Amino acid sequence: MPIRDFGHFSLSVGYPEMYYLLGQNEKARAAAETLIKIFKEQLVWLAEFPAENSDLIFEEIDNNLLMYRNIIATQIDRFDSDEQYKTSKQDEFIETVKLFSHLMPDE
Repeated sequence: MPIRDFGHFSLSVGYPEMYYLLGQNEKARAAAETLIKIFKEQLVWLAEFPAENSDLIFEEIDNNLLMYRNIIATQIDRFDSDEQYKTSKQDEFIETVKLFSHLMPDE
C-alpha cells in the first residue's frame, strides 16, 4: 500500500531504513521523500496558526518534527552514502524548523 494512502505515518517511518538494509537505495529514498513531503506539508500548515495558539498544536508540531528528524538523522544520515543528498535533506529540515522560531528560546 502506498505510504500516502496508508495515513498512519508514524507506522511508516521505518520503511526507508528497511529498504536501505535490503540494499534497495532507490526505494529507500522514495519512501523517505514521501514521508518528508508529508511531514513538511503538515508542518507548513501548522506554522500558519497564530503564535498565541501554539500551545494547542504544540504536540502535533513536536510529533511531526520528531518523525521528520528520524528520517533524516537515523536513516538517511546512517545509511545513505551520498553526502550531498544528506546535506540537502539536513538543510531542508533546518529550514522547516525555522518556521517555528517563535517557539524557540532566544539564544
